[in-house]
Order: sequence, then structure tokens, then C-alpha cells
Amino acid sequence: MKLDIRKEVLQRRNSSTPDEILTGSRIIAGRLITLKDYLEAEIVMFYASSGSEVGTDEMIKTALKNNLRVAVPLVRPEDNTMRAILIRDPVRDLSPGFKGIREPVPGAERELSVLDLDLVIVPGVAFDSSGNRIGMGKGYYDRFLKHLRQGTLKIALAFENQIVDSIPGDDNDIKMDMIITEDRVIYCN
Repeated sequence: MKLDIRKEVLQRRNSSTPDEILTGSRIIAGRLITLKDYLEAEIVMFYASSGSEVGTDEMIKTALKNNLRVAVPLVRPEDNTMRAILIRDPVRDLSPGFKGIREPVPGAERELSVLDLDLVIVPGVAFDSSGNRIGMGKGYYDRFLKHLRQGTLKIALAFENQIVDSIPGDDNDIKMDMIITEDRVIYCN
């Protein structure tokens, strides 16, 4: 069932125009930066967006300008892990890595403990209002998120066309605390 949902929602998301993605991403960014938890955070982990995902480039630049410490994921397929790496300049510090997704460049690695993160911005393909998430199917985020310290907020960024009625979950799935779309903020749990 997850495979069917992933395929259907990816088709919807990928049918969005660049203007729709840009406009929606800006609205979502506006919602994110006004959240109390975001305003109180010191270290935020963003994903480096690609394709038809909610764009995070401007969010990362804004966070850095506002003196937040920003981490992005570095995937290590050889041991099936993901790490949080501190960046200072997304243009200089990121380059295509695993599956062509931008990651910290080798040698620029400044790894943070997962326990240092105040807020994690999570990508995904599909979400439901209970906080269930379907990613790309490799489990990197679920394995990473289960090690966060208690109280670290997990916020998904998604377009409204990524929200579905229900997603089947299992013991390995980590639920989101909040989902921000261009139309609303969904508080989960």
C-alpha cells in the first residue's frame, strides 16, 4: 500500500510547475519562521531540497542570516546512516552527493550530535494528519530521527497535494510533530 501511495503522490507532486513550487515554498517558509519553536531554536537541521520538494534554499539562507546554526544531512550508504553536518554557506558547503542530493562537501564536515538539534525539518513524499510519513523508502530519516533527544520537534514541509487520508505505519516509522503546507499547519499527535 505504501508503494502505491508513494507512486500516486509523487506523480501529483511532480506535476507541479516551477512557479507553483516556488510560491508554495515561500508561503510554507513564512509559516515556519513565525513558529515559536523555530524562533526559540539555536540549531535547526534542514534537508537540501531537490526536484519538486518544498524548496529549502531560501529558508537555509534566512536561518543563517538570522544567526541560527544550520545542519544538513549527510547520507552514508556504506553503513546505512545519516549524519547532521553543520554548514555556514550553502553555496560553498553543499555539492551533489548520494542520489544526486546536495550534501556537505568532503572535508567541510562539522558533524553535530543528533542530541544537539533543536528542530529537524523533514522531507517526505506523503503525510497524513496523524503525522505518519512516507519517504523515499530507504529509512534514513526514520533511523536518524529515533535518536533525537526527547522534545526535539520534527516538522515536515509538504505541499497540500502530498497530504493523504491515512498512511499505514509500523514500528520503525517515526511520526512528525507538525506538518506545514501552503494552506495550513497540522499539529500531529
